[in-house]
Amino acid sequence: MGGMALLKSCTDLELPVPSAAKLPVSSLFEEQLSARKVVRRRTRRIIYNNDGSDVEANMDGVTSPEIFLNARTSWLEHSQVDTIFYATGVFNMYSHNSSLTEQPINNEAAMNAIRVFSDMDTDTLELMINCCRQQNKEIFWSMRMNDLRDATRPEMLSQFKKNNPGFLVATQGASMPYIQNKWSGLNYGVDVVRERAVSIVQDVITRYDLDGIELDFLRHPALFKAQFYGEQVTQQDCDKITQMILDIRNVCDIEGHKRGRPVLIAIKVPDSIPFNLAIGIDLERWLNESLVDLLITGDYFKLGRWEHWSALGRKYNLPVYAGMNDRRITFIPSTDDEYEKENEPTQIERWRGEAFMAWNGAVNGIYVCNRTDPHDSLFWELGDTRILTNLLKIRIVSYIGKEGSGYLDPGYWLANGRNYLNKKIS
Repeated sequence: MGGMALLKSCTDLELPVPSAAKLPVSSLFEEQLSARKVVRRRTRRIIYNNDGSDVEANMDGVTSPEIFLNARTSWLEHSQVDTIFYATGVFNMYSHNSSLTEQPINNEAAMNAIRVFSDMDTDTLELMINCCRQQNKEIFWSMRMNDLRDATRPEMLSQFKKNNPGFLVATQGASMPYIQNKWSGLNYGVDVVRERAVSIVQDVITRYDLDGIELDFLRHPALFKAQFYGEQVTQQDCDKITQMILDIRNVCDIEGHKRGRPVLIAIKVPDSIPFNLAIGIDLERWLNESLVDLLITGDYFKLGRWEHWSALGRKYNLPVYAGMNDRRITFIPSTDDEYEKENEPTQIERWRGEAFMAWNGAVNGIYVCNRTDPHDSLFWELGDTRILTNLLKIRIVSYIGKEGSGYLDPGYWLANGRNYLNKKIS
């Protein structure tokens, strides 16, 4: 990206933006599908999702590429992490350079690093890509489809949202029976929101040497205004999201054709086909039409056994990954009588135990998020059942939190959400 000056935030919808909404499906899809089927089977013992907060890493207020990469990445070279998913921010506000999107101008530490890296003709995403290439690791850009934290964290609220309140599910202070107080969520029923998502992906994919992208629908699992009010998300709504995925698939396949190697799409979604459909994700259609390449689940809550998920992967010939998250694994009760306090330290034995059981459930790898210490022993353990066999572990799979436990309770996100829990093997 040599010669690139620091780019200012771009939030004016009158500016021209790349559009892929009408790209046709052609023989290019079949060509790239054949290539994708090969690459999607690459070994990924551990996928590490990095939420991008390492942009704030510094020593006494001074930052550098080395400090940035040492914060979470450089030390993983000889670990079991084969793939890194890197999130540069939240919808439309990122730490990578772009004339399309904006940057976190209210985050002083992040902006300091962004300016330093820009003066060196680079940015966070390019530095991460280069590091992964040197370590022979696969690198995806991770896009959080609807991160709702900005409802209570003003510094995260993008100018895009401020300028376009009609794109949101509600106004500040509105009363909603579900996903309470998260008024700043994007309403994907609005055409411009979906088109913007496609444009953001296209902007990143065409400018960075990535192996793929992750569409993270679990941070957070909400897409339509109806969901916040306990109303039904319709098939028409689902079709809108499917068309968006198809548009993103076309963007990635066109770029893959240009490069001579495929650009993969990973999705992180709830582990229940009915729950997905209830929030607007027509998962079986996506899989039937081969629109995605990697399937990931497991975040704040879990609805079914790992065996269910791996069987789905076998049915559609794509790899599946067991998502591991501190909040769910450590803080969810293993029995009705046990509920651990959120302030207690992470129990390594529970991570090992759930990973071991996921491998026994025939998943293709472990997906780790919200663990930020690159010296964490789990990065050298979770990806190998031979190692896990000989380590202390608690063989318990965490599912859902107690009713009223917020993010841990599927009923927080969706009317009757707890009814989708299904531990049985059919």
